[in-house]
Amino acid sequence: MQAMQDIKKILIRFPNWLGDCVMATVIIEALAIAYPSAKIHAVIRKPFDEIFKKDTRIEKVFGFVKEKTFWKKLLPLPIKKDLKKENYDLAIVCTRSFSSAFELLGLKVPVKIGSKRFLGSFFLTHQMRWDKTHHQKKQYLSLLKPLNISFSSLDSILEKPDNLDGDGIILGIDTNKPYILIHPGASYGLAKTWPLEYYKKLAKLLLEHFDLPIVFCGDATQEKIDFLHKNLIDLIGKTTLGDLKKLIAKARCVICNDSGPMHIADGLKVPLVALFGPTDPVLTGPMSLNSLVLNHKTPCGPCFKRNCPLDHACMKNLLPEDVFEKLKPLMGQYGSS
Repeated sequence: MQAMQDIKKILIRFPNWLGDCVMATVIIEALAIAYPSAKIHAVIRKPFDEIFKKDTRIEKVFGFVKEKTFWKKLLPLPIKKDLKKENYDLAIVCTRSFSSAFELLGLKVPVKIGSKRFLGSFFLTHQMRWDKTHHQKKQYLSLLKPLNISFSSLDSILEKPDNLDGDGIILGIDTNKPYILIHPGASYGLAKTWPLEYYKKLAKLLLEHFDLPIVFCGDATQEKIDFLHKNLIDLIGKTTLGDLKKLIAKARCVICNDSGPMHIADGLKVPLVALFGPTDPVLTGPMSLNSLVLNHKTPCGPCFKRNCPLDHACMKNLLPEDVFEKLKPLMGQYGSS
């Protein structure tokens, strides 16, 4: 193993999902403490690179577009050429895919660490077994075992975005005034999403009781909100990932499913209400003291399925009225409208 003082430049290949990218920031924290003078570079799938581009802990971010076929989803040749010029001392692959380990082929890096995969020994110097009974952040930290780094914190830490002071206007939202942000989507299948009708019912309850704007966010594939209120702002399909990070950073509270935005809120230490269904908060839940996890346990869960083959009871039995009652203590300081 290369001596600690010899580690001057580190490459981290981040995961291919937004939430996983944020959870993997525990590695940045651990490496920054162990190698304070080392430069850290990151390879991240677009558009997730947006949330790291101004992170002061990362010197360079290489963003790439992920394709579906094996050869096309490898790093583009221009990026591969740039990486070859950097002379890394250490490379850490956070994904569990063979293709990500294969991407290191041709990079002359003395220490290459990743998860144990078939044929991975050809591309990695150290293969680590992941214990899937532990929180995913702990699994990422297990990649650092060959380095003899001891790091116990499971906090995901995102640096707050720039330009949050001043007028604070983002897509017409005055972020200097309190508001609630709701993100009703999730990338990994419909089973993870609380019914949109429930989100709308919860929004109506909040609008009835608190004089705070409700901001809905999400990608363009999500259904628009079909009711009007002076304090309801529908930004679904209108925000970039950079916009979303800024809106989350300034929100009084974020309400969402187990999703990338949930992990962003957790990483920014924003008060968070996370709604879980087929997934397990023990494995992927938020760790911030500002977070509240709500779920309805069922005999069939957690099933980790993308689409529910039954009646989606884990989500449908988590009622808007119950979520509202749990949420009220977070909003009490604003009084009733």
